[in-house]
Amino acid sequence: MVLKITDICNMGCTHCLSDCTMTSHIKDLMDEDTLWHSIDFINKIKPFLLIVSGGEPCLHPDITKYIEILRNNIKYTFAITIVTNGEWVLQNKDTVKDILSKNKSNPYISWQITTDKRYYPRQIDRTDDIWNVDGVILCEEPIQKVYPLGRALKNNLGEDYKCSQCYNFRSIVNQNSSYDFIDAIKELESIQKFCHPCINTDGSLTLGESSLCKTVGTIYDSIYDLTEKTRKFSCKQCQWINEQLPDIYKQYIVFE
Repeated sequence: MVLKITDICNMGCTHCLSDCTMTSHIKDLMDEDTLWHSIDFINKIKPFLLIVSGGEPCLHPDITKYIEILRNNIKYTFAITIVTNGEWVLQNKDTVKDILSKNKSNPYISWQITTDKRYYPRQIDRTDDIWNVDGVILCEEPIQKVYPLGRALKNNLGEDYKCSQCYNFRSIVNQNSSYDFIDAIKELESIQKFCHPCINTDGSLTLGESSLCKTVGTIYDSIYDLTEKTRKFSCKQCQWINEQLPDIYKQYIVFE
């Protein structure tokens, strides 16, 4: 599950599937009230891994406060990973080390810094000692797949995807009448897919990773309502990808 605490980014990467800039799509920053309601929802879902993202999550002025709130109030999650472009980490190394020094029990906090010379307009110092600190993960490997949405689509980037990002979640719910919203999350986690669904800065939920995705519901909905909304969910935005699926797979989702 992904928790987006910002919808803004100062990097402007060419492959961004959310087209994040310093102006928002939904709401610039998640307020504290929405954070607490998100925590209630997350504790109901009990995901194995919570990914804190954005936009660029470290642009939130209360990033350190929010991390501590999450650390102290997320009850059933093994790990929390903050996904960032690394610029804030380099500027606040002592703060990052202090946060990591409190990793005495679950949830375990880590920082994942992703960078790729092909897409990121500014490059971070990859020789800094902070990358050797336990709990800081520098991902220098080239991004293997770019999803054709947002700025990536505008820049003609993107692999030949066989289905939309939301397809797996929707099809899992529809293939088994006894499955609900939580079951779909657990099924995806069992195959190491941790990025669905996403909680947006305003508490809305999307089944794909992009902030441009159509919402399926909110954190205030019941699991039953979210399950029913998922069964009936349709969206034209990436329908052109799903329309290329064999009929045997098409039957598990609703088309507009």
